[in-house]
Amino acid sequence: VENELLRQYRAAAELCFENYTGRALRKSTRVATYSAWPTSSLADDCNSERELVNPSSLALDHWTLPAPPLITLDTVTYRDTDGASQTLASHLTRLLILASTNRSTRVFAAPDDDALPSVQSRLDAITLAFTAGYATSEAIPSDIKQGLLWLIGFMFLSRNPTSYDELTLPRSVRACWSPYLILGV
Repeated sequence: VENELLRQYRAAAELCFENYTGRALRKSTRVATYSAWPTSSLADDCNSERELVNPSSLALDHWTLPAPPLITLDTVTYRDTDGASQTLASHLTRLLILASTNRSTRVFAAPDDDALPSVQSRLDAITLAFTAGYATSEAIPSDIKQGLLWLIGFMFLSRNPTSYDELTLPRSVRACWSPYLILGV
């Protein structure tokens, strides 16, 4: 009975980590949708000296994929101007440049973005399916694991149903996970 309880606490702690940090923990398939292709190249972004007054106004310059770390970009589908669903040809996916860090994965258009197909005007015109999370248990950083263990232990000792958020997470757990917070997403 306690083994089952610990499995449930582990699942709850992993979900708590994902909700608290905005990251994917276990390898999982995710989907993100966008209304248009990114409009700037990685070189444009690196050389830019524009002032970031309103970050949301940069939404079309590049895409930021949710739930890092990214493992693979699996498929890119889009709605053509007639509304038909199309899969971006593999030779065209090279026109999307991934700039991945531990904090985020940004997607930029290659300098020759004229080759990207036109899309229908709609919020979900482009869909990216991707795999995110840590590929193996061994790849999960030790401080994330330590925070999971502390939270599981806390749940086991208290045994009262409660939901954990930023205010109710034990300080030791927050200290382990804070370096992995995704801010501004």
